[in-house]
Amino acid sequence: MWIHALWTGNDRKIGNLIIERDEQEFFMLRYFLEQTRKPVLGICRGLQLINAGLGGTLHQHLPDAGYPSHTLPMYPRQKPSHWVEVQRDSRLYEITGKERLGVNSYHHMAVDVPAPGLRAAARSDDGVIEALEQKNADGRFFLAVQWHPEMMAAADPIQQRIITSFVQSCSL
Repeated sequence: MWIHALWTGNDRKIGNLIIERDEQEFFMLRYFLEQTRKPVLGICRGLQLINAGLGGTLHQHLPDAGYPSHTLPMYPRQKPSHWVEVQRDSRLYEITGKERLGVNSYHHMAVDVPAPGLRAAARSDDGVIEALEQKNADGRFFLAVQWHPEMMAAADPIQQRIITSFVQSCSL
């Protein structure tokens, strides 16, 4: 159960674990990356799962790691609750055309060390990694974000671009 070990530890603030779900999602990630050229878009838990599944580490609870809380459950889902700085040489910048994005936030876990082959594409003002991409995606759409662009897309055309870019890459 190496997968289970990635999500556990002594910190039970991560909530209930469904080992079968983790195993299935890690299997699907490995299959997509090793056996297909299908595009990948990870959202929120998806970013965490991708990073852990590829060998990166996670902060299990941001306040315990010295960061402010990023969990804002009562905040309107379609509105930005904080900002992220986007790397100019990233796919995320290519998609959005923005160095700074307003994003929503509903997570208490986050990337600590990116997995080998991944790099930070955006960080929040407090330094938390908010987006990852493959260092060498060879043309494959591969992006993972910590926020929920699908919740913001109807009110924010920049967030819609993330969804649209992924959908368009699925038809290639």
